[in-house]
Amino acid sequence: QFMFVATPDGVTISIIVEGSGPPLILISGSGDDYTRYGRVNPTLGQSFTLYNVDRRGRGQSTDGEAFSFKREVNDLLAVIDAVHAEAGPVHMLAHSYAGLLGLEAAGRTDKLRSVLLYEPPMPYYERIDGVDPRKPLVLTMMDLLAQGEIDEMLTFYIRDFIGSSAEAVARQKANPK
Repeated sequence: QFMFVATPDGVTISIIVEGSGPPLILISGSGDDYTRYGRVNPTLGQSFTLYNVDRRGRGQSTDGEAFSFKREVNDLLAVIDAVHAEAGPVHMLAHSYAGLLGLEAAGRTDKLRSVLLYEPPMPYYERIDGVDPRKPLVLTMMDLLAQGEIDEMLTFYIRDFIGSSAEAVARQKANPK
């Protein structure tokens, strides 16, 4: 079954609801849609009512004029409010970039029972002799961006900065949302 939530800037967020039990909001990262959790939904759905969110611009969710972290946090807060109104205190699982959205949203609401951030892109690496080992990679990305090579910069980020496989790079390029 579908649930639709209006956001403060007029976007409609589509949520696929399945399972039974306490509410668990599932939010996917940059290159994914609600199907990201498809393999674990049958297991999680035995213990939770799953609210599989399609972030703005994905699936049946509409999109806004321009990308904004703040807007996406507000989207998530609107989803949390709607699910809470329907089912009470909410659990949330957020993957990758959505982990950053979830972390920000968690600090701005009291309607969450728990939060699990899976692979949020936060700096956790060690410095070697006081030197940031990723600085050359960041400088390369900045150069590519300054040259207007956005596609190459994103490819470099996924392949060299994150360390994703060639297959993952191809998958991200095939799903540019």
